[in-house]
Amino acid sequence: MFFYHHYEIFNMPCIFLSFFSACILFISTFWVQADEYTYPIMAISPDTIALVHQVSLESTELYIQDLRTNSAAPALHSRFMPTHIALLPTGDGFSFLDNGIVRIKYFHKRSPKSIEFSSPLRAINSMVWGTNMHMYISAKYLDHYGLYDATINGDVQRILSREHTDFLFPQKINNHLFFIARSINQDIYSYAIAKVNHFKAETERVIADFGNQPIAFLAMDTDSKGFVVTHPPYLSAHSENVLFSYYCIFEDKNVPSQENLDNYRGWHVQKLFDFSIPTKLLVTNNQSGLFEHIFPKKYDNDIFFSHAINGTLVLFKYSLLSGQYYQMTTCRSPEDHAFSPLKVGNIIYYSGNGNIIRHLLPQSTSAIARHSHL
Repeated sequence: MFFYHHYEIFNMPCIFLSFFSACILFISTFWVQADEYTYPIMAISPDTIALVHQVSLESTELYIQDLRTNSAAPALHSRFMPTHIALLPTGDGFSFLDNGIVRIKYFHKRSPKSIEFSSPLRAINSMVWGTNMHMYISAKYLDHYGLYDATINGDVQRILSREHTDFLFPQKINNHLFFIARSINQDIYSYAIAKVNHFKAETERVIADFGNQPIAFLAMDTDSKGFVVTHPPYLSAHSENVLFSYYCIFEDKNVPSQENLDNYRGWHVQKLFDFSIPTKLLVTNNQSGLFEHIFPKKYDNDIFFSHAINGTLVLFKYSLLSGQYYQMTTCRSPEDHAFSPLKVGNIIYYSGNGNIIRHLLPQSTSAIARHSHL
């Protein structure tokens, strides 16, 4: 018997912001054992990738694999628990979060460097790199999340911070920062996607209003196109799966004539597909790096995503050109999850059956019916 029937989803600071409330302590006692996984996370060069071996919730190992020889070497000492791993803009190393600390590991250095910020930032939600080796960070200051511009020397400049508003999942495109703004008014949350030119003293501009629909994992492709995940505000402890939706936001840059200006909306929101993830997989891995790699990834004109069929994650490919999606893998066993797709050249690497699968399985010839059973 579960002690709680539902709990607030996505109130966890490091990943989704509001994922698990205090009652996760009761729920996770039933799912305390996390499975062991190996999954690819990023391409370092055409011949090398980084992969993670999650031994347990307390042990995560990062490796660099040579695709030509299929050999792998440790990239970090096992005492580190890396999440939010990202290649540096210079390509000569990577950054990661380790128990709330931002660290940088250069490939030619033996040990990573810790960044000590000049301002007391905590509970980092997400961070991205700009081309100028600046970090754009969503982190908590006092009781809300703000956006900050930080350097590898630890200098911090506040971009946006406001009482009763959280600024999350920053994306740096040219001179603009795109982000999710989550506001609270009398215990009611509202969500929007906004942008700001952080080189100018200006307020943010809302480009897509989602109302009370929670959103996360904003990923901007260009300054006029991006993608975002919607999720339920609460999660039933008895639910086998959690239902998510993937949306595209895009700007219509063809400004109409003056007489048609009243009907011009500028930015549009389009739902692409639904997908579900096993509740157990989310709960047992909510504080591990695996959590952030379960969700869709876009490469060129395709979006690769995992969807639960009979409790097992199966890999799909959605075509932005045709608007159809196809099943790429099959369920071999109940715990044979296929997830974390990584595209290198014309090959997709993904986690499957405890290993890294390095080739595409035959695609089905017919598209899966939209929203019929997801």
